[in-house]
Amino acid sequence: MSLLSSHPQIACDGELLKDKRLWPDRLIAGRLERARQKKKLAYGFKLQPEHLDNIQHMASANAWVQTMAAQGWKVIRLSRRNRLYQAISAVRIETMDAHYRAGKGGAFEPVAIDPFYLKAMMCFIGFTENQITQQLEGIDYLDISYEDGLEKPEAQSGTVAEICGLLGLEPAPVSSSFVRISPTRLRDMVTNYDEIAAEFRRDQFIDYLTD
Repeated sequence: MSLLSSHPQIACDGELLKDKRLWPDRLIAGRLERARQKKKLAYGFKLQPEHLDNIQHMASANAWVQTMAAQGWKVIRLSRRNRLYQAISAVRIETMDAHYRAGKGGAFEPVAIDPFYLKAMMCFIGFTENQITQQLEGIDYLDISYEDGLEKPEAQSGTVAEICGLLGLEPAPVSSSFVRISPTRLRDMVTNYDEIAAEFRRDQFIDYLTD
């Protein structure tokens, strides 16, 4: 969202439907019109599957997305291949941040994480991904991998250029005020790596132990 919002012709909101809205479609239409008044050529917002199923209580999330797509909205699906790293990020976000804004300081400190809680979080992530797949059934979308398109700064401009192509916009220089501070190795993310590794080696979760 930060990268897209830095494009001069794009406005991008956060989780617009994370709270119950009486008229969600009107809210979206209002934000779209506001973006147009600011001379933006594209507008978007972040959506989680639970926003449609559990918060807005859509009769059919898939039908709602189908309607949006028919109106001209484009769907971009962002996923992460390594669910273990995603789970660690999710656990850390519950108590601290894994990213800081540039110039704001901050240092990464590894923490101990219950391996069973990590497994539960990974299962929940899998459930969420299945929800997304169901909600996007029959809908064309741009699939972006975090590892390939966003993890490294040098890949980010190419990812935004691909999105610009989807939106019919010319690419432009983009940047984000957020910088990653977390290390890339699992051993450096947690203080109880050996405990986590021992538990993960008991079952299919062993495939996620890359270091």
